[in-house]
Amino acid sequence: MFRLKSAITIAGLSHLSTMIAGLILLFIPLFHGTDVLNNDSGITQIVITKQTIFETNNPNALIMLLFPWVITGIVMFTAIMSDPIKGEQQRIRWRWKSYGWACTLVLIIFITLTISSIGWLYVPTLLLLITYCIVNK
Repeated sequence: MFRLKSAITIAGLSHLSTMIAGLILLFIPLFHGTDVLNNDSGITQIVITKQTIFETNNPNALIMLLFPWVITGIVMFTAIMSDPIKGEQQRIRWRWKSYGWACTLVLIIFITLTISSIGWLYVPTLLLLITYCIVNK
């Protein structure tokens, strides 16, 4: 029973860390943007500014922020649903656990594809999910 409660706690912490990473990307300007200013006298100025993810990518960034949040939400749900079941339904418990492991693999692929921009913010979440997979084996 202690192993199950620790697995749920770790899955909850991974979900919380994903929310924190998303809020950091929403409100803290981390990306460089450029603006070109033209004067009437023919002088062109390039201004480099720091921008948030929405200023850089418009509403398309919402998908990049929601995807890891949904993945860790599924892992947290599967951690709750893999409560010890006695008897014939032991296969169902294994199936719930495998959903959590598959979501961890999906997050590994997501971080690998986005490591140059936002993926590095989700590395603590990935470490928590790997810990969840080890505890909930």
